[in-house]
Amino acid sequence: MENDVAKVATPTSSIQSINVKNDDLQKRNRPAETGISLGKTKSNPEGGGHPANGGSAKPQEVMSQAQEMLEESKEQASAKQGSAAVSEAKESATSEQNAVVQLLLRQLHTFRPSNEAQAKAVQTLMLNLKEAYPGAEQGRNPNGPYGGPGAQSGMVSNPKMDEHFITSLGGGTGARVGGTGDPVMDHHLVQRMHTQDLAVLIILFVIYLVTLFFGWSITYRMSHNSSPVKYYTNPRFHQLATEAQDVDGFLAAFNGTPKEVRLEVAGFVETVAEAAHVEWRGMHYQTTFFFSLDLSQWVVPAEDCSSSDRAKLRHYLATTNSLETVDIHKDVTWENWEELATNIKHTIRQNGFQGRIDVSLRGNDLVRVYQNHPWANFMHNRTTKALFALSIVGGLLYVPYMWLRCNRTSLSTRFKVECRISDYWNLIQDKLSATGFEAGNR
Repeated sequence: MENDVAKVATPTSSIQSINVKNDDLQKRNRPAETGISLGKTKSNPEGGGHPANGGSAKPQEVMSQAQEMLEESKEQASAKQGSAAVSEAKESATSEQNAVVQLLLRQLHTFRPSNEAQAKAVQTLMLNLKEAYPGAEQGRNPNGPYGGPGAQSGMVSNPKMDEHFITSLGGGTGARVGGTGDPVMDHHLVQRMHTQDLAVLIILFVIYLVTLFFGWSITYRMSHNSSPVKYYTNPRFHQLATEAQDVDGFLAAFNGTPKEVRLEVAGFVETVAEAAHVEWRGMHYQTTFFFSLDLSQWVVPAEDCSSSDRAKLRHYLATTNSLETVDIHKDVTWENWEELATNIKHTIRQNGFQGRIDVSLRGNDLVRVYQNHPWANFMHNRTTKALFALSIVGGLLYVPYMWLRCNRTSLSTRFKVECRISDYWNLIQDKLSATGFEAGNR
């Protein structure tokens, strides 16, 4: 057991050596001559054993001092007779011994054994000290065992450790770490460097969080407005808004005719791969001409909104979910427009163009309507999305939250081009050429 305890690494606080002289009890009548002398430990001849010098006692010394205390308690228990002066001297010596035993118990209490044998040895030694010196156990701090208020077993307030941490945090490290020739100094420098690196990382992390929360706060404040508008569209695509909260008013605001209904015509000629703009069916083509014919002025609604879509819209207008949106799909048709496309291709080829010609009808539109609510404006804001993406963890929360809360109500409406093919052909036939469309021709 003594060999196991000898491997114990004691805390940094040192222990005062104890020498109790029991040869002549009559010489201990004066308190100044009590049997305890506080000196430096033999393990550090330069004074490192005293707490004020910042040294540490060896495990053998702690064990030897504990054994001396036990033997001394046995000798004092056997001495039952003595004069009043001897009794007073014993009481004085006992109080000082209790103080030293408390220090021993505190050091043993903070020790962390490396194996089970050491743990048993330390436990046995602590029990023997408590039995031999019950006054030391009773005289401990009432606020906690060997510590401050509310301290628990193994949780000791150590001012020197706090001082060491502050020194490591604010101390210098020199031009480079290590290589001073003093192992102790090198160890301290490395410890300082690690402590300061950790402090810098914590400071950067705090600044990072503060920046994110500040950005979110500013964005949320900007999401508030005093506008009476209840519903609106993304101004990058459509500039539509309304205060109406009924079905007819909503449709009147957002179900207007599409603004970009057109007939697109493009001509392509075959070319080498390096100069190609388009690859189709394994061949490379270059765009020769491209023009579009506007049809917006002839677009009219083909049919009214269906009863099922109106029911969906009424449900949306009554929702309490501010993140819910409405998607209005606008489909445009033109009866027999394929015949017009054939005439355009034939006329351009007759004028001398030998490449491929593509004619397509464009005009289908998607209108997405949002609610003018602070929380909805904040969550749909691009700045908010960017901040959540930068926060990484926030992005993992933002995506599933928006997926669960952003319900979409889809409506379908139909429009048509109210113009006969023959009438429109008369407007454009004399302007078609091998190079595309020439607006100056009559």
